[in-house]
Amino acid sequence: MRILLIGLPTTFDYLVPMFSDEGHIAKLITGDEETTLTSDEGLEYQVPVCGYLPRGTSEEVNYVTGVIDSFEPDIVVNGITNLFLPTSSAYIYVGNTVESAQLETHKWATRVKAGTLGWLLPPLAEASTTSWTASTNTATTYLKPIDNFTCAATLKILPNTDAERDLVPHVENYDCFVELSVDHAVEAWCTFTMCDGEYSIVRTLGCTGAGNDKLLANLGNSWTTGITLVDLTSDQRTAFLTKCEAWLDYAKTLGGSYEGTIGGAITDTNEVYWFEQNSRPGMQNIGMLPSTATNWLNGLTTDSSLSVNQISAETIRTEKGFG
Repeated sequence: MRILLIGLPTTFDYLVPMFSDEGHIAKLITGDEETTLTSDEGLEYQVPVCGYLPRGTSEEVNYVTGVIDSFEPDIVVNGITNLFLPTSSAYIYVGNTVESAQLETHKWATRVKAGTLGWLLPPLAEASTTSWTASTNTATTYLKPIDNFTCAATLKILPNTDAERDLVPHVENYDCFVELSVDHAVEAWCTFTMCDGEYSIVRTLGCTGAGNDKLLANLGNSWTTGITLVDLTSDQRTAFLTKCEAWLDYAKTLGGSYEGTIGGAITDTNEVYWFEQNSRPGMQNIGMLPSTATNWLNGLTTDSSLSVNQISAETIRTEKGFG
């Protein structure tokens, strides 16, 4: 079987040799490959196809469809949220619908929906606005786009930081809202696989010391630096999963086949706050698979339960070298 993997760097890198060992031919494109663009003056120049913040442009789509035409895959796994490819009967396609992608890219609507499903919501520092500037703050805040397919990144702004808008070019031209940080005992992640309207929860993990990946200086860098992974307690996991399942029961109605992550926070009294959904695999996946690459693929195409793999914090520290 010929498998084309499309993802941000460090999401699918480990899969290519695994598929080879299991008798398949896999090709990976990450967006670091360069494509030729032409300036308004007619000059040609090279740029990364997607980079850390792919924008779903026609140049990106054309590049990927060109790779598909030359590679002739049996399956295409698109792990980039806002890259929408034309349909084809020539291969099985795994990826988001426009609606499922919006769970990541349209953060205001997902925040509102999460509130209706029982999640607590971080308080707003400012309402949605077109005139936002990150002036000196006395508290940690998170800047989030209201609805933007081309740039869905959240930006963390530290206390007493004077960050002018021209230093934040990727949020320069769209509306955003600002959330305050919330006190919590542990940040919690729920990794899931969505397979054509059905989902399975792959694993849950907790951590402390996270969030530096969302600093402007660290965009695209590893989130594994400076965090401590922990296993959720039984009470924490029960409280968190109750909210995650309510969310995923809604998310599955929007279609798509993809690996995603729900982020939130759990307080000392086991109240659960909503942070975000990513409709794509997390960066620095580092091979945390259920068993085989084939099972991972079948989890996305036939049976999401094949993806389940509750791995402990200690196992990640020992085998993966971080946390």
